[in-house]
Amino acid sequence: MRILTVDDSRAIRNIVSRQAQEMGLEVDEAEHGEEGLGRLEECTYDLVVLDVTMPVLDGPGMLKKMREIGNQTPVLMLTSESK
Repeated sequence: MRILTVDDSRAIRNIVSRQAQEMGLEVDEAEHGEEGLGRLEECTYDLVVLDVTMPVLDGPGMLKKMREIGNQTPVLMLTSESK
């Protein structure tokens, strides 16, 4: 299984990547939604772990663009925001 984690926080990407790799998953990372969309053009993923708030293109924006182009990869959205 291969996942893509998209988060502007390197620390969060590292945590998600480390945990997923410990479960035997392959992990790619992106720093924001535009980079994440680029990764989706290069590779097929089984899951996208997507941060809600990011610069350049946020999580909801990336998800919207994914669905508009017909990408139906399951998405798990997270945030470290308390609001």
